Amino acid sequence: MSLFEVTQTAHAGRGVFATKDVPKNTPLLATDFTSLAVIQREYRREVCANCFLYERGRNLKVRNTATNFSFCSTECQETWEISTGKLGMEAWESVEAFLKRKSGKMGSSGLVNGTAEPTDGDGDISMGDYPRRPSKVEIDAIWEAIEGTAHFIDQARKGSNAKPHRRAVQAALGVCPHPDILYFLVAGALAHHHSATTSELDRKGQTAWTSLLDLAADTTPFSSAFHLRQHVHSYLHLLCLLPVELLPSITPTVCHQIVAHDTHNAFGIRSLDDSGSEFFGWGVWPEASYFNHSCSPNVSKTREGRQWSFWARHDIKAGEQLNISYLGGDENDMPAEKRGKHTQSIWGFVCACARCAADKCATKTALPALPIPVLVAPALLTPA
Repeated sequence: MSLFEVTQTAHAGRGVFATKDVPKNTPLLATDFTSLAVIQREYRREVCANCFLYERGRNLKVRNTATNFSFCSTECQETWEISTGKLGMEAWESVEAFLKRKSGKMGSSGLVNGTAEPTDGDGDISMGDYPRRPSKVEIDAIWEAIEGTAHFIDQARKGSNAKPHRRAVQAALGVCPHPDILYFLVAGALAHHHSATTSELDRKGQTAWTSLLDLAADTTPFSSAFHLRQHVHSYLHLLCLLPVELLPSITPTVCHQIVAHDTHNAFGIRSLDDSGSEFFGWGVWPEASYFNHSCSPNVSKTREGRQWSFWARHDIKAGEQLNISYLGGDENDMPAEKRGKHTQSIWGFVCACARCAADKCATKTALPALPIPVLVAPALLTPA
């Protein structure tokens, strides 16, 4: 009998629940099956693309300059190249050649015009000013707005020499790229393409792509209008760049599915020997993505190579939900209000775990009586 089961929760979609009493330190899950994984461009020389080994900022000795991937050993390189396949290698090489041509026009972080939104400690988009997320209507509208351009590019890729078709390609490639979003969409497109041919399956017999689609989706996954535009531009770039055989895996629907199912389900890939101070990528481990968040988690986690392992942090009763922390330990010294804003801005929910509820209750109890406000005449509020 399994120690846990995935079932529907009252307010948080699906969750993981103990099927029996689980003693402290009991192993719960170990998984190295990924739907996709991304190493950020600035860490490509320092992080192994296969096992994610990181040697404190030192460049790895094995490197494929055509794809800009590095490896800790020739064995890791061979494993990665076999799993990527010939078509996948062509895709990565094409994207890398484009980025090298554009390198002089990108900012130091490799982002559009060097004006990307900053990232926080987990490497996610920083939400210090909490920009408004585009609505579903706005998202659909921008995808519809570039349908004509996408069609012209598609015609050019099929051999058309018509001037409007060639100009559409030139215009798309003239936009400065966002490398990490290109990497992200390529990884998702390859998962989609390989789903029809791969023999690599998870415990439920699903491919990397079908297991991704089985996860909870966010209908408004973009953190800002800027973030949405970056994905749309990257989609047009890939229409121009990827091998023709991959074009059925680069569509607005596929691109939206990639980001929608990644948003709430990705795990950060961080350095292991310095309390995770270096954030160098992220990935989706679908079997591990059903754990919900708590600011007082009862499940601990750690990564070794490509494998994430989970175990009971303390004794857990049968029927109790198994929770991990999405905040990577930052929740220990973070007040409830800040934790709520953080989870809302990044994952789309305000944490309502037992700890947050207790902290908010304590805050309300400790609040002093508010003074009676002094009314000010409207004329006095008019700027000089």
